[in-house]
Amino acid sequence: MSGGKLARLAARFGETLPVRSGASLDAAQPLLALDDPLLDELLGELLDAEGEATEPLAALRDELAAFAESDAPIALFADSASARARMLRATRAAARPNVLVLGGRREGLPEGSESIPFAALATAPARIAALADSLASVVLEPRGELALLRAISAACHAVGARVLLDESRTAGRVAARGVGQEAGLDADAVLLGESIACGLPFAAVIGITEPATQVRPFVACVVRAALQRLALRPVHDELSRRGSRLRTAFTDACRAASLRARLLGPAALVELAFETQQGIDGERLTARAARELAAEGSHAAREIAWPATLTQAEEARLAQRLQALVRRMQQLLVQHDSWLGAALPWPFPDARPALRGASLVPFRHPKATAATLRVAGGTLELELAAAELGPGGAGGCWLPFRLTGDFELRLHYALRTWSSGDDAACFSLFAQAEAEAVQHQVQVGATRNGNVFTTTLASVRSSPRAAAAPEAWLSLARRGDTLLAACRALDDEAWTVLDERRPVAREPLVLGCSLAARGRCGGLQVAVLAFLIEGELAPRQGR
Repeated sequence: MSGGKLARLAARFGETLPVRSGASLDAAQPLLALDDPLLDELLGELLDAEGEATEPLAALRDELAAFAESDAPIALFADSASARARMLRATRAAARPNVLVLGGRREGLPEGSESIPFAALATAPARIAALADSLASVVLEPRGELALLRAISAACHAVGARVLLDESRTAGRVAARGVGQEAGLDADAVLLGESIACGLPFAAVIGITEPATQVRPFVACVVRAALQRLALRPVHDELSRRGSRLRTAFTDACRAASLRARLLGPAALVELAFETQQGIDGERLTARAARELAAEGSHAAREIAWPATLTQAEEARLAQRLQALVRRMQQLLVQHDSWLGAALPWPFPDARPALRGASLVPFRHPKATAATLRVAGGTLELELAAAELGPGGAGGCWLPFRLTGDFELRLHYALRTWSSGDDAACFSLFAQAEAEAVQHQVQVGATRNGNVFTTTLASVRSSPRAAAAPEAWLSLARRGDTLLAACRALDDEAWTVLDERRPVAREPLVLGCSLAARGRCGGLQVAVLAFLIEGELAPRQGR
């Protein structure tokens, strides 16, 4: 709930307070929540004895000037997009048509303006020099190393281009006030916005004049109190410490999974970046990782800002989310986007007619893993050679079509060579949703205590169950909103249900099988003797 003083102030101005949502990793989220107790206390000090706010717009300009330590004119706006557009209009000249946008967002910027992403910020000084006297202004979100930011500023001044700092997200978050102030950047104009506005629509540009204003008096009062709150109790140091811990958790998880990815930029406001690996473009991997975060409820894109109100327990959960993201990306590289060999023909003669012309698409991960797949007669053979695999190696195949609705998969396997070595190994039948962080699998595993059946349905792993026979059947089925995993011995008519989960989504699933191990593998070979698929093929097929 919002504080009493804030609620009374909102009612006096006829405003409706926004409903606070849960913790998000959205980089546009405000630094302070409207229900911050100190903010509510400060709001009371802005009202006179009758509860009225005295000249809120004029007072806000004074507060902003003190926050920015500037005597330049200040223009107030209803949102950051309007402010960016006005800032550019004030600094462009007909003889200099080009605008360069470095990092940050493009709302309110002209169509066709050139941009350099944050990950490539180091190339900006050279590009500024190349544009020379055709460059009117550079819009810079100051999130890079201070030496680089100063080099960009110097390059702009060398060619006569204006420096426009977009601090709508960085002010108060990355530095106590503005990053440009801390870095000593000589900016022509500075944009402040949502980071200091508690989620309310607001923007200000320091360095240009604007006769009219679109900021509501109620918003002006809240921003005034927020600026005073940040002066009394800054949050950027704590956000940086928290970001450093979460960055370490992410980096450690990447190292353990043999993935190359980083959280770029200052610890309080980072950008997710995967490098090209396993033959898959880093841009594609980064975009997929951002979708995975959004799908599991973090509401994050590539740019991530840690909430200022996190408890210790919530921070631990965020670390777990980032670690789970890394594991998910490793899984996707293995089963969808890893190095792919030539397609193999469908080997099983008893398949339904629609499948007989299909191909098996092999994968191995990492690329150097000694994994082979081959078709011999009516059999598919998967093999992992004896080797040191470290965090893990896998080989397998997936089928380039999707199943929708109810289905049942049945796979007949035979363990030919089955030595797990120092750690665990498993052979899996899997079905997976491409757009969600969910995989369903039933597997037979080799452990030091013998072979076991296990399942993972809707991200929940089952307890192991003994699997003595080297040859048996595995089954995965979806019936309505229920998933079932089962096994069957060769001489048994009945299936033994290993696990079932509900409710589950009804999205189309891709399917396949894989052989995986970690640590020192002693050599594994599995023959797939039959692969029976019952179910409706989804309308969209192929990769």
